Amino acid sequence: MRNIEMGTLLFPGGPVMKWVVTVSMMVLMATGCSSKGYWMKEGCTQEQYTMEEYDCQYKAQTMGALMRGTGGGNLALVILTQKNTYKDCMKAKGYKWVKEQNLTIQKTSHRVAIDTYYPLDKGRTWVYQISWDAADKSLGGGNGQVIVTNFAQRALQGKKVTPQKADLGGETAFIFIAQDEKGIYEFAKQGPKVFEPEIKSSPNYYIRMPIQVGTTWDDEYETLFLVEKISLTVTAKIDSLDEIVTVPVGTFEKCLKVSEVGHVRKNMGQATELVDISIESYKWYAPGVGIVKEVVREKSNHRMLGQAVMQLESFKKY
Repeated sequence: MRNIEMGTLLFPGGPVMKWVVTVSMMVLMATGCSSKGYWMKEGCTQEQYTMEEYDCQYKAQTMGALMRGTGGGNLALVILTQKNTYKDCMKAKGYKWVKEQNLTIQKTSHRVAIDTYYPLDKGRTWVYQISWDAADKSLGGGNGQVIVTNFAQRALQGKKVTPQKADLGGETAFIFIAQDEKGIYEFAKQGPKVFEPEIKSSPNYYIRMPIQVGTTWDDEYETLFLVEKISLTVTAKIDSLDEIVTVPVGTFEKCLKVSEVGHVRKNMGQATELVDISIESYKWYAPGVGIVKEVVREKSNHRMLGQAVMQLESFKKY
């Protein structure tokens, strides 16, 4: 919302089969790379991991679809078979499952873990419902939809970035996402009708390492619900790795929750009295999916300026 962050598979068996595949793949993704540990392979790049992990997910999906299409097993058996197929495939490709407490900190493991919560691979698309309620009615309100799409990675001023296109109400903007040993961050942005990306003076991290409860960092925030936009520094924090979140597309488990809070005292317009502006936001990231929900609230002298809510409506991987 501050930075707009942001399927259906064809298998035999009709709508019920699609539901089974969706449910069981959520189990696979949570098992495949969760807060409890990571798949590790020496020298593995993010691109290599993405392709190989996707291949194993596809094999597991196909196996489950065949079982259901031929009447071979109940839902529990299908999910178990898919999980085992996925694990065997990853092991055959040379990956080893390492529990979190036994991890030796390596840059490779950082990338695999953090990309689980914020996928950067080309072709992913997310569709979000947005609701917007501002005290100042000149800023609008109501409901809308934003579509976010990952483009192929490219170089931008010597930095490897993933362009994310956001389509909202007929306007198109781009955010350029980068990744380093500290985490995933916004490197640049390009607003509607702007011809060149604007490079950020300092990284705005969405998620920071280490991925554990209590990790904190500073972030820059620009208000949404004031005619005169105000920038302020907020404190971001990983609150949880085990949230359960229900949004229009479904229910996700083991979500990472990030909160941001901050305030600033500002002399607004002709007023001589300082006004206290405070913000709080919450984001939930589902393993293997990305951001599934965001809530932003802004207040002025403890009175609500506005609230915005973004929820995942649908998504596809490729």
